[in-house]
Amino acid sequence: MRRNKLFILVVSITLLSVGWSIFWFVRGNITESFVQSYLDSEYDDWDFDYSDISIRGFPNRTDLRIHDLRITNRHNATDLMLGDLNILSLVYNWNDFIVVFAPLQSTLIGGVEYIVDSDYPRSSLSLNNRSGIPLNSFITEIKETSVTTSKETNLNLDSGLFAIKPDETDPDTFRVHLNLNDIALSNTRTQLALEPFDFIGGGELLLSGSDPSQCISIEEVDFSSKFVFEEFDLQLEGEIKNEFDLPNGSLVINLVGEKVKFFELLETIGLLSQAQFALISRLPIDSYEVQIVDGNIKLLNFIDFKIFDSFPEFC
Repeated sequence: MRRNKLFILVVSITLLSVGWSIFWFVRGNITESFVQSYLDSEYDDWDFDYSDISIRGFPNRTDLRIHDLRITNRHNATDLMLGDLNILSLVYNWNDFIVVFAPLQSTLIGGVEYIVDSDYPRSSLSLNNRSGIPLNSFITEIKETSVTTSKETNLNLDSGLFAIKPDETDPDTFRVHLNLNDIALSNTRTQLALEPFDFIGGGELLLSGSDPSQCISIEEVDFSSKFVFEEFDLQLEGEIKNEFDLPNGSLVINLVGEKVKFFELLETIGLLSQAQFALISRLPIDSYEVQIVDGNIKLLNFIDFKIFDSFPEFC
């Protein structure tokens, strides 16, 4: 009797092990094939390049690694060199993922190179199976991060958090939160050096493209944010809408404290000339309205420069 029970137990364990192994390899193959098919597809704007895709994590996880990932936008001179990208998930959960980025990354945007070095670059992604935009939440955390640019500008921060999740009453409206702590900004060429400050921002994004055959695009942005400097506080509130594929709207800038320091910062980074700085910094005004017309920023007719060619689309 004991031998029969032992035999049944051994056979059951063997069958379960074989069945689970088959399930893991099938799940891993589906995940790998889906990601590879997505990266190898042809897109009008984006190009994905990588050296290899591997998967491991048996028996309870599927850890997908994309080696030497590089993302290029053909039309706006953007080149993201992400290195090895890891996408981790439990084998029995198809909707929740942890994305771990390489600690050292390089990005080229508009001819300016950005080198990003971070101790804790990872994101959590939760999807849903409902129709519409399939996002439950997206959270990114970074710690002890430095950004160095080819323009000799250096940025360091202690920690940062970015989170986005859909509104409970409107699945096409997403609430956004951004929190950056102990930001230190400097430029060796202009001798710019700011004391560490914090940035807190939040708002709503209205997205369109619930039909899976359509691209997802940003239709409207409502946000408020706050910079906390030692010399002054800077608060921004505004609304930007997508009209004719270009951002249009307004921002309200409120300054508290030594506001002249804010305009010194704009002059240092090249957004104000000396003559403009001399005039605008003496105005007895603490609140300024910025107009955004067809992607151009207009600040009291002193600044006029393009910030967007269009709101991005995600296909």
